[in-house]
Amino acid sequence: MQSQFRRGQIDALRVLAVGFVLFDHYAMPEGSGPVGRLSVRLFLIISGYLITEILLRVRHEAEKAGSGLGQPLIAFYLRRLLRIAPAYMLVVGLTYALRPADFQGNALLWHASFQSSIIFALHDSWDLPWRLSHLWTLSVQEQFYLLWPLVVLFVPRRRLLALTLSLMLIDPVFRLTMAALGQQETVAAFTLLPASVSAIGVGAIAALLEQRSAVPKAFAAPDPPKWLAVGLCAFILACLIPHDFRWDYLALEYVWLAPLTGLLLSASQGMRGPLGRLLDQAWLQYLGRISLGIYLYQWLAYDAVAAFFSAGDPLIGRSLVRFVLVTPVCIAFAALSWTLLEQPVSRLRRLVPGTRRPRRTTIATARSQLISH
Repeated sequence: MQSQFRRGQIDALRVLAVGFVLFDHYAMPEGSGPVGRLSVRLFLIISGYLITEILLRVRHEAEKAGSGLGQPLIAFYLRRLLRIAPAYMLVVGLTYALRPADFQGNALLWHASFQSSIIFALHDSWDLPWRLSHLWTLSVQEQFYLLWPLVVLFVPRRRLLALTLSLMLIDPVFRLTMAALGQQETVAAFTLLPASVSAIGVGAIAALLEQRSAVPKAFAAPDPPKWLAVGLCAFILACLIPHDFRWDYLALEYVWLAPLTGLLLSASQGMRGPLGRLLDQAWLQYLGRISLGIYLYQWLAYDAVAAFFSAGDPLIGRSLVRFVLVTPVCIAFAALSWTLLEQPVSRLRRLVPGTRRPRRTTIATARSQLISH
């Protein structure tokens, strides 16, 4: 039962992340910032946590079987590709087919190779094209997936936690350097991998501590910690206090790392109380499972809705109305993609050499069933 709570509630948390993204992109004034960046932090924390735990399980199974780690490593890469590539490539392909003039130079190749974050940084522009601007987060995620397995699978276990903690320093050092150079408002300051290492690393540390049964109780209580409300108030106050952009870049995005990680770890145990009951709702967990598609299809859904309105119609400008109109269409696109594309392709992952079908005989084995991320 614990595994069902665990899997489902983490899925539901993804809805929180993608919901904030849609609200920021559809309803908030352009460049509003904090809401969208908060959602990205949660998205990256969950990614770091889930992937690290999957890799720890892969390593444990390989060591238990006395086999090498080469085949499991290749299997991991293939499974990740089969999970993310179908919907991702469809979005890139459809965007190019509908608006080829928006693609400058070899932008299509950059996006198709999961390097969106880099091309935006190189040109210091989101217009390559802007309808794929949201792909930078998935680009960072894929770059992380490429490098992180080499760390988790091959670094001695006793050094993994210390190494992860030290790698997290990359993020603040990068941000301080960009701020010192006066580059904190450039695209590169946000889209390059070093700027996201802290959020990903916090998720990875949570998985490492959980594996060692060393998570502080305050960060893993099944009842939502009271300091979560304190963290929310602190975040709101930090947003409301007059400040310049440098404060946002150097401090504000770190405020929520601990509360969001605590929320994740509470969900991993099966959160109780009103919030736990909300996260246990089947419809919310379903939206969590298709959240990749919801995120990917957001601008295709917008174009589909905008086609019914005249150019410049205020109903399709950034507003709460646009959020209400476009979000259901985005969910519908994602549901179709999940049923007709992502699930059928995902089943092919079982054919990847070195992939074992999870057993469900014990809670211990059920806890490791972190698929579909």
